[in-house]
This record gives sequence, structure tokens and C-alpha cells, in this order.
Amino acid sequence: MRLFFSYGLSAVAGLTLITLVGCGSGSAVPSTSVTTIATPTPPTIPSVPTSPASPGVPSRAGDFSFRRSNVSGGTPTVPSVFAEDGTASTACVLQSVNGFTSAITFPYTVSVRGPVTQPSNTSQTLDSSLATVTVNPATVATLSPGSTPVTVSVQLKATASLPPGSVVTVDIHAEGGGLKRYPSVGPYENSGKFLFYTPYLSIYNTGFSGAFSGSEGSTIVGSARIDSLGIAGTGTLGVTGLPDGATAAFATPTVTLPAPIDDSVRSSLTITATKDIAPGTYPIRLTVTLNGVTYTSDPTNLVVGPVLQI
Repeated sequence: MRLFFSYGLSAVAGLTLITLVGCGSGSAVPSTSVTTIATPTPPTIPSVPTSPASPGVPSRAGDFSFRRSNVSGGTPTVPSVFAEDGTASTACVLQSVNGFTSAITFPYTVSVRGPVTQPSNTSQTLDSSLATVTVNPATVATLSPGSTPVTVSVQLKATASLPPGSVVTVDIHAEGGGLKRYPSVGPYENSGKFLFYTPYLSIYNTGFSGAFSGSEGSTIVGSARIDSLGIAGTGTLGVTGLPDGATAAFATPTVTLPAPIDDSVRSSLTITATKDIAPGTYPIRLTVTLNGVTYTSDPTNLVVGPVLQI
């Protein structure tokens, strides 16, 4: 018997089909066998991760930038301090990038904290209505490609009830076309926080160390601390309320306050009895005179014990 074979190859949607056909010389019905071989699946190529865009910086086609205008070398310049008339302001710059076209709004929140009190070094949250905020323009109807950058001003007005030493925080961002951009710089991420300070200076005695007998030649040591917020200059220290026979000397009788940001300086204070001082409690106050203004501390009790006679 003679056998005859024929074969065929065909490709079907990722499969290769091989068909073998055989028949004998006396057979009217051919026999058929099929072998199927799957085509290998190509390997998956992982996507390359991309770094997240910095806040305020466009990262794709059809975007916009929103940056602080009071920035030098990547760091905000001097924080804003309220003027004597109770006003303060800052600004951002808005610009279309890569063909972006959309309306832009500027949502913001306002928070107010009162002056820091010592020695607890704490402050209280105050009513945000103590400072009013105006954003100009409030919206940009259409930010278009090639348009001139838009300066967005943030203006504040403090009410008469806003205490000296308060800090007003305005958190603002630009929003449009499904995107948000924050004018972040420095430690703030995804934040547009602007701080506005009301000028403030306080002086106080951090306390006396040990007892003061008040006998001639005896001494007691304290320390003056001056906290400033938005007030700079060189000041002269002093003491009022000393009992008869006592003198005061500061390690540094003049101090320089480098504000306009929150700062503090210290100077050691030594009180000496030039003669025997009568026992008792004497409320004394520390003073600092700066820019023609004298600031006075709350009273601190200087307790003089009985003089021992030998």
C-alpha cells in the first residue's frame, strides 16, 4: 500500500496551524491530524516612572504657572509686615504655558493667630474676620496662550481689634481647566501660604536665680528677653522700680533687633546691693527704648531677705 501526504500552514490570530493529511491507495476517506502551536506572548515593557511636578510648575501640554513674585533665589523675600495704616500686600504671577486656555479662579482661606505669650510660648487662634482679604483680579475670564503674564495681588486690611504681634496666614492657589497650581516655595508643599505680621515688641524678665539677701555687696542675676515681630533697630535696656541701695547692670546694655521676621535677643541682668537694702518685695520692670519708643515689661518681684547681722 502506498501512502500520500500533503500539508498546509495557516496563521490565525496569533496561532500557527499545521495540518497533515494522509491516505492509502485503497481508501476513499482521508485521515487528518492537526497540531496547534501557540505563538509566544511578547514581554511586557514596564513604563518609565516620571517625577511629580513641583507645585506651581507646569508639567504637561496645556498647563499654566502660578508663582510668587516676591521670590529671590528660590526663597521668599522678607515676609510681609502690616504698615501703620493696617494694610499689607503681596503678589503672584499667572501665565499660560503650552497652549493652555481656560478661566482661572483663586480660592483662598484665612487664619489668624494672636501674639505669642511668655513664658508659655503659646498663642491663641483668633477670629479670621479680624483681617479682610482682597484678591485682585478675583478671576481671570480666559487665560490664553501668548498672553501677558497676569499679576495677582493679595491685599490685607487689619481691623483695629487685631492685636499687635498677631500673624495672619493666607493660603491661596490658582485653579482652572481641572488643574491646581500652588505658589509653593521653601518648606511648604502643595501650599500657597503667605504670612503677614503685625508689628510687635515685648520685653520680660525670665526670672532671678537664687535668693537675694540685700546685704551690701550681694548680687542676684536675671535675664532680659526681647521678642520682636516686624520691628528692627538698636535699643537701650533699663530697669525701673529698684529699691534704694540697688543698682542694675546688663551684660549688653544695647541690643540690636534684626527683625522684620520673628526674632528675640537676650541680655543677662545683675542687680547689686551697694549698701544694705531694707527687706521686702519690690516690683521692678525692664524697659527697652528703640526708635524713640519705650517698651516696658510686666512687673517682676525682687524679693529681698532680711540682712544678717553678725
